[in-house]
Amino acid sequence: PGQKLPPGIDKKFDDDDDEHTNDMIAPSITNLTSSNVSSTTATVSFNTNELTKAKLWFGTSTPLSSTSNKMEINVASTTHKFSLMNLASSSTYYYKVEAKDASGNVATSTESTFVTTAN
Repeated sequence: PGQKLPPGIDKKFDDDDDEHTNDMIAPSITNLTSSNVSSTTATVSFNTNELTKAKLWFGTSTPLSSTSNKMEINVASTTHKFSLMNLASSSTYYYKVEAKDASGNVATSTESTFVTTAN
């Protein structure tokens, strides 16, 4: 390991100049799954290829809209997990997710479904 440069000089050589990056590429959503589905709860999770904030829309009717139930995760991450509670038993739920990166690029999944179990 070499010597550490003083902060002012180190900043001049900083290649990670995020302030001037013109990121126009939307994040990729992968591994979108529902799991741990019971009569009243379920988990929806997915991954992204870069740090993103996440939204989940869900409901018992399709297509989902701005009036559907919504949950948000406002901490940037590459792994996202939503825990749904107070669901109706024996019901089909539709869901989709949105991932938004620091540059404002947005990716939205297609709708998926899960069915809650009977009581």
